[in-house]
Amino acid sequence: MNSRMNWFKRKEKNPIDPLDIDWGIITADGDNDKEIIHVFNSDMTKKENGNLTKSLLLNKYRYYKKHLPIDRDQIFVFDLRGQDLSENEIEKIENDLINEIKKIDSKPKIKFKFEV
Repeated sequence: MNSRMNWFKRKEKNPIDPLDIDWGIITADGDNDKEIIHVFNSDMTKKENGNLTKSLLLNKYRYYKKHLPIDRDQIFVFDLRGQDLSENEIEKIENDLINEIKKIDSKPKIKFKFEV
């Protein structure tokens, strides 16, 4: 009988919620005692990049909300300069994000700014 180790066999693992991990101190792109600022400079003209950016934003929102003082707003700034996006496309990005955040927080304290 030939017994070989199967190095590539995946073992079932217990899923870990990234929000339960201690990532250390919270570091935002900006903080003025009332607002936490996150800046995104992603190519939102490509669907895959847009999806990854939205996922990152949602998880940042969830993580910061868990650790911030309750009186803080989160502001998400998108640097879209040089990207060929219409006002309708930008509005759709914002609406999609708001709808996704409202699935996890019925009264989010968020603002969006788009630099074009």
